Parts: sequence; structure tokens; C-alpha cells
Amino acid sequence: MNEKIVSLIKKYVGAFAVMGGGTAVVLILREHSAQLDKAQKYLNLADAFTIPSVVMLMLGVLVWISTTGSFDALGYAFNRAKEAFIPTIYKHEQFYDYKVRKDKKRKKGYGFMFISGGIYVIPAIIFNILYACA
Repeated sequence: MNEKIVSLIKKYVGAFAVMGGGTAVVLILREHSAQLDKAQKYLNLADAFTIPSVVMLMLGVLVWISTTGSFDALGYAFNRAKEAFIPTIYKHEQFYDYKVRKDKKRKKGYGFMFISGGIYVIPAIIFNILYACA
């Protein structure tokens, strides 16, 4: 198989493993196995799938925003403030130079977080519908 495909599969498996772990933690904290009421079980399952999926979706959005360079001005401002309090021997860098340097180092390919979070929210919606019908 192609190296890119294997890398992509590993990313998705890792994301789903993390979300599965989050689901297990929520179910354990909610004492899901002790619940006897079917509606309460559906509610626990809906919450257990919703929380990790929304966290992964929001992490994906945050990483996507950061890869577009939206936080570059904030990073530059913090670096300038740090230089004001802790002088260094390095030459001052203009914002344009800072932006060009950051653009070269920026990595893409974090869309799997957003996509896997979107897929993982589907069981949450199903369990919410089952809870509403129970």
C-alpha cells in the first residue's frame, strides 16, 4: 500500500481510538452498566458519543484555523512582549518576515480530526433520537 494511505489510516484509527476511550470514560463515570432504565441508557450513550465527537470537531476546527495563519499576529505580539522583558541578542524580526517564516514551517493534513469527529457524532444523533422516542 502507498505510504500516504497507511499514514492516513493510522491517523483515523488513532482519532477513533481516542474518541472511543473518551466514550468509555464517560460511560464509566455515568455508571452505565448499573442503569436499568432504557431511556437513561440511551441518554448515557448519547452523551458518551457526543462529548468526544464535539471535542474532536472543535480541535479539528482550531487546528484548521491555526494552519491558515490566523494566530500569527497573536504569536508575533507575544514574542515582541517577551523580547521587551527578556532582551535577546537576536535581531528584531519584522511581522512580514515572521509570517513568511511561519508559513514555511506550517503543516497541513489535520482534516482527519474534523472528519472523524463528524462521523463519530452520527451514533450520538441516533441515540438522542432513541432517547426522545423512549
